[in-house]
Amino acid sequence: MVEKKQSIFEKLANIQNELKAPKNQYNSFGKYNYRNAEDIEEALKPICLKYRATCLISEVTTEELASELITKVTVSLMDWDSENMVTVIGRAREERTKKGMDASQVSGGAQSYATKYALSQMFLIDDSKDADTDADYIQSGRANQKQAPAKKKDEPVISIEKANYYLKEIAIIAEAKGKEDGSIARWFLQHLNVADYKQIKQSQVEQAEMLLGKLKG
Repeated sequence: MVEKKQSIFEKLANIQNELKAPKNQYNSFGKYNYRNAEDIEEALKPICLKYRATCLISEVTTEELASELITKVTVSLMDWDSENMVTVIGRAREERTKKGMDASQVSGGAQSYATKYALSQMFLIDDSKDADTDADYIQSGRANQKQAPAKKKDEPVISIEKANYYLKEIAIIAEAKGKEDGSIARWFLQHLNVADYKQIKQSQVEQAEMLLGKLKG
């Protein structure tokens, strides 16, 4: 029996589900750990190898928009078993000047942030709470603000089996509709206000089933 090859979107869904990118960097002002683009790339390597796919930066451009320099990074996930790929674009504002940094450092910092944003979008990594480097933290004006205590998460979430069920269903729907760019998965998760299938709460199962019904219909 010949094993059916996975589509690029099925591979992406599996990589999203298995990826665990550690927060190896430390912000001394905010006193918390965060991850950068290199941390995500290192965590991706063995998983991409497992699913016969390659993730790479396919294009880097800088454009001027409303008197601001915008660095745009295109990240692509390429399938070894076909000519298909999934592409996501990340953008970051590039400072024209930054104290203590030359032009190449400023440009490199913007590229790194845009790359991290694109990778986070493609692989559904929620880094919205991370300010990244100490310099970014100071510039954002949060260095002098007290952090609010984290809210307790005591509402039960769905089982791993149920999370995998939703992952597979979304992959099947995306392939059937020819939308293998991650947009359907993002739409589904955003409507549930979660970053990952495993974060779906038991109280959201009815809503999740309704969303699946809409997508299938």
